[in-house]
Amino acid sequence: MEKPAAKSHALVWKDRYSVRNAEIDRQHRTIFGLLNKLYESLQDKESVAPVAEMLERLSEYAIVHFRSEESLMEANNFPELEAHRTEHNKFRHKVPQLKRDFEQTFGDMTIDVFVFLRDWWINHILTTDQKYVPYISGNGDQEG
Repeated sequence: MEKPAAKSHALVWKDRYSVRNAEIDRQHRTIFGLLNKLYESLQDKESVAPVAEMLERLSEYAIVHFRSEESLMEANNFPELEAHRTEHNKFRHKVPQLKRDFEQTFGDMTIDVFVFLRDWWINHILTTDQKYVPYISGNGDQEG
């Protein structure tokens, strides 16, 4: 699993993250941006509201993204759709749980939560999402 440079936790888009679909790549970049904003919010120890808001935005956007991705896989007869959907469902349930935990502990969230989310997305894109690339190649706008 890839780790960012030691001095920065920021996610930076790289060509190898591309799934060769412009819309899905755009959505992945948006998720990276939300994660980077979450990290920035965690640096502000004065207020818990920005972190809770970023977790909510990430959760909501992930649902939109997963629907798009699953529709694309379904339209292209991706044989591992159900396994992929199961992974998405686990994440759909995890982020609201993280948000509830955060709110119940009055903001006692460490960078470990960000690292979990960052690593989950990087791993998901580089391993799970790459499996559908051959099925969507040649369909729609491509990138990368």
